[in-house]
Amino acid sequence: ESGVHRTLKIMRGELLPGSKLNLDRLRTAFGVSLSPLREALCRLENDGLVALIDQRGYRVTPVSASNLTEIIRLRIELEGLAIKEAIEHGDVAWEGRILNNLGEAYRALSQYERAISYYEQALVIAREVKALAMEGTPLNNLGVAYWALSQYERAISYYEQALVIHREVKALATE
Repeated sequence: ESGVHRTLKIMRGELLPGSKLNLDRLRTAFGVSLSPLREALCRLENDGLVALIDQRGYRVTPVSASNLTEIIRLRIELEGLAIKEAIEHGDVAWEGRILNNLGEAYRALSQYERAISYYEQALVIAREVKALAMEGTPLNNLGVAYWALSQYERAISYYEQALVIHREVKALATE
């Protein structure tokens, strides 16, 4: 699979459906000759991502409402299956990471009290499984959340604890 085929920006939505592909610009952008570019475009055409329009060149394949609906439906099914599998096979440490991520999401929404609750749960799990490296992240995040609430002394306490953990983990890694 050529670099041009892999990196062509259609999959990321940077080239809009229906837009004409200028071969000279693509050659310059990817630093390739016309031959590998045409090969990549043929592969993209086989994948249904571009279409050769008579003698007028290549265009990004349009997306119909039914195609988009199907893509969304499949994505929902796959993501649901992935979450189900992760939950069934996830361990306690995985749960701790999810709790920490929930805390980060609530912190991003400026819902600091909820964030703190999730960070505290993540910290409890990290300590239960005796995963020293896992303790640092929720400790640091607790510091950030308390800082945002102007509870500076409490924030500093958590930052200091996170620093101690970081140094312990670093020392263990160098042994």
